Amino acid sequence: MRRLWSTLTLVAVCLGLAAYVYFVQSKQPPKGQQPKVFSVEAAAIDQLTVKGSAGQTATLRKVDGKWRLLQPEAAPADEAQVSGIVTALSSLSIARVIDEHASDLKSFGLASPAIELAFSTNDGRTEQRLLIGDKNATGIDMYAKLPGSPRVFLIPSYLRETFDLTPFDLRDKTLLRFDRDKLTGLDLTADGRTVDLSKSGTQWTIDQPLHAPGDFLTAENLVGRLQTAMMKSIVTEHPTDVKTYGLDKPQVTATLLVGADRTTLELGSKAPDGNVYARTSASPRIVTVEASLLDDLKKGPDDFRRKDLFTFRDYNADTVTLTRDGKTVTFSQQKGTGKDAAETWHRDTPAGTVKDGDMDDFLSKLSGLRAASWVASTAHTGLDKPYLTVTATFEDGKKHETVKFGREGSDVYASRADQPGAAKVDAKTFNDAMKAFDAVSR
Repeated sequence: MRRLWSTLTLVAVCLGLAAYVYFVQSKQPPKGQQPKVFSVEAAAIDQLTVKGSAGQTATLRKVDGKWRLLQPEAAPADEAQVSGIVTALSSLSIARVIDEHASDLKSFGLASPAIELAFSTNDGRTEQRLLIGDKNATGIDMYAKLPGSPRVFLIPSYLRETFDLTPFDLRDKTLLRFDRDKLTGLDLTADGRTVDLSKSGTQWTIDQPLHAPGDFLTAENLVGRLQTAMMKSIVTEHPTDVKTYGLDKPQVTATLLVGADRTTLELGSKAPDGNVYARTSASPRIVTVEASLLDDLKKGPDDFRRKDLFTFRDYNADTVTLTRDGKTVTFSQQKGTGKDAAETWHRDTPAGTVKDGDMDDFLSKLSGLRAASWVASTAHTGLDKPYLTVTATFEDGKKHETVKFGREGSDVYASRADQPGAAKVDAKTFNDAMKAFDAVSR
């Protein structure tokens, strides 16, 4: 009987222990899952206050789905930076609890926290805050706590870069605001020289100091550079002497035209940190920008000229006529007979056949010829007695163009009716095109 009683007692103890273990474990997070600091969704956070280690405090609020900086000044916010903070707060987990009842906060850097974050949500809940102190001995984590709680815990130290931000870090640092799709022109003044560009559809044109077709990629890349230019710092909101910053006589002035609206950027002297002082027509504020922007805006008219000698390409050419040494050779593309028949190239004058592969190679090399540099006059270029004249029709005969080539010693030059002066062409590239021409004109 005693043995039975002992057995029953042992069973009861085991059952009690099992129940205790189950109860405790049910209250613990699943294995491998760390408890979250806040129970909040990132999308629900609509107000945020950030005090960084520099001692500056920024207050932000989400307005109509966009974050705005409210304090210390009103300005659009850097959406990426703010999104990084709210996402990190909503997913923030406790790496490890250091002390449930910490009495000496100074040893954790939490007596005067280096970083303080506060946020509220759109459901009207009470503001929640996070205090962040020093890194721990390993540097992998940093100490943190909630106000009103004695518990000190660890969070990943890599989040310091996300949380430790100044008001300037959190503001949108876009230098210029303009509607790129409605841009109609760009004027640049630098080193006593002015370059005026106008845009119609996708075509850029140089209007001053000469009239010539513009290079689409060069112009668009510069517009993109201006659109993405960022302030590196704010020097002063209300300058009293712009001469201090070299803005009484700017090194560069860039004016963007959107219809009748004009947005101007001026770049002055170099700042001590290597950046360049700048201001825009939108504000008297003086800021700094990357020095490389100064070099980008000092391009001359030749930089903006279209470098391609031909606008046709091997895939859209209809006919090509070449005259060299008084002899003319004409090629045309003809449609084949039968369903789905491919177009083929024929030599019309003098009559003959050409291999499509050879013709494609020739047209590719010919249409790929580009200007290496420019000369203001056709004098001493050999263009008074052209070595070669090329006329092409393309896009189903809707367009045509003529380019003349001249030789002066070992140099090769080219001219078009819509380009002033002459283009200097790489002699080797031109000779390669002529070898491909010989292959299809035999």
